Amino acid sequence: MFKTDILFTGFYGNSNTGDDAFVEVASWGADKLWNKKNNRFLAVDDNLPTTLTPSKGYPLTIPKTYRLQDSILVRNCDYLISGGGSTIHNKLDRSNVKHKAIQRKLSKKNLKIGGIGVSIGPFKTIEDEKHVEDYLKNIDFLAVRDKASFDYVSSLSLPYKPVNAFDLAALLPNIYNFSPEFKLKNKVKTIGVSVCPHESIQGDLNIKNEIKRNNKTNELLKSIDETQPVHFKFYIINGHHKIGDYQLTLETIKKVNPKSYEIIEYSKDTQNIWKSISNCDFMISTRLHAAVFACFSNTPFMLNEYHRKCTDFLFNIGYNEDYRLYDSEYDTKDKTNKILEIINDQAAYVVPSRISEMKEQALLNFTEINL
Repeated sequence: MFKTDILFTGFYGNSNTGDDAFVEVASWGADKLWNKKNNRFLAVDDNLPTTLTPSKGYPLTIPKTYRLQDSILVRNCDYLISGGGSTIHNKLDRSNVKHKAIQRKLSKKNLKIGGIGVSIGPFKTIEDEKHVEDYLKNIDFLAVRDKASFDYVSSLSLPYKPVNAFDLAALLPNIYNFSPEFKLKNKVKTIGVSVCPHESIQGDLNIKNEIKRNNKTNELLKSIDETQPVHFKFYIINGHHKIGDYQLTLETIKKVNPKSYEIIEYSKDTQNIWKSISNCDFMISTRLHAAVFACFSNTPFMLNEYHRKCTDFLFNIGYNEDYRLYDSEYDTKDKTNKILEIINDQAAYVVPSRISEMKEQALLNFTEINL
């Protein structure tokens, strides 16, 4: 029951479309590219997304047994892999499955540990950075998703060669057989919107940054709505009941009071969210993976750079500087005009220059790591 080829660890099963995309891609890559069939994600099985390559979570659904199951699974797997997201940035708690895996490996047990599609940092303390460095020196392989992470790990004396890869979600077009020529034509121009609480749920960050960011987003949406008839689709990318997007989305709608809108609820069917975003005429996003979905489905977008990972993403894909919002440092009228120009003439959009290259780089998460 517990014997497993690969254990994938990440923020899985928490109603977050970005992390659901990692499950989709990791399931596909492990099966199709690594030929590993017996794989698990450390999440409650019923909470995992619907994936084209079937995925499974914890063997048992008994409440309050998941830390115990972590321990048993780590003793009965061949690989523990951190798959996707900013997963390596702080000191590991003793109960963390990665800490348990390191302890097993140090006791000369047959276990390989690594990461694919991950970011390293940013670090809150020097102690966190030191512990992360120690962790990286004790694992067996690593593929990172951004140049800043690659530059950092390349500066360390690691016992393996790190891979300069990219975000796993860039492989979704391969999995979904996506063709941009089949995109729908909207009768009314449709703009997707994804907001994201950040400082308010972190606790030790400056809430004024989030207030400014949200106010600027509201200002931009109002400006668009007052200038041309459009239909807004508000996406709940993170549907978690405590740290998700729903409440902020409702507040945004109330303050903007758009003439035409709908709310796209969080869904475990990641492909449907992908298709919905791909059929927008434009995407205005704070959530990184709403922008990633837009980018790789040939949908014009702008991204609030609320976190280093957003800035890294735009740098890597060769994003046009004229479209950048930075972290709420932009002229509302200028961006309104650019968005309206693009939705009325898609040919006016300057496509990021390195999309094809990043798709190939994302594949390196699997092709440059031999299991």
